[in-house]
Amino acid sequence: MGQAVCKWPGTAALRRSVLQRFFRDLHRGTQHVTSVPGVLQNCGTLLAGLSDGHWQFLDLVESD
Repeated sequence: MGQAVCKWPGTAALRRSVLQRFFRDLHRGTQHVTSVPGVLQNCGTLLAGLSDGHWQFLDLVESD
């Protein structure tokens, strides 16, 4: 759906309009999911060598 919102109006979606606001909000949501506190905390845990887990869809899963 998000790609259709961008493709249908062409460059008009990038100008000041309701479509531009939807497009911008849609893309901001995808960028913020990687910087929530839990993901950053797990990055630090892994980089500090405090876990031997692996990444699985934005989460650090402990190895068995």
